[in-house]
Amino acid sequence: GTPIADPTIPAVPGEPGATFVFSQVLSVNDKGIAVGYYGDSTLSQHGFIYNTNTGQYTFLDDPSEAFDNGVEVTQITGITNSGEITGFYSDANGVFHGFVATPPRG
Repeated sequence: GTPIADPTIPAVPGEPGATFVFSQVLSVNDKGIAVGYYGDSTLSQHGFIYNTNTGQYTFLDDPSEAFDNGVEVTQITGITNSGEITGFYSDANGVFHGFVATPPRG
């Protein structure tokens, strides 16, 4: 495998001072767009899209994600060649829900 640079994680509301702990790539499409998630020092997990061609990260959490006991989770687990992503997130009751997201057509 080819190692990728760990992300510089963004500030997340509700997680002041959170630091990077690990990342995991779960899928990559034929265009070199990879998806996965990273874990931070608050035990939360956040989704990302990583362009293997440019080395650029885009961070993306499901808008319905919510804190449960100080932890929130979004994992992006798959991506199609057309850019649709799949994954799951946790809600305020600690229940996990799946999602499919389609990129806007422009």
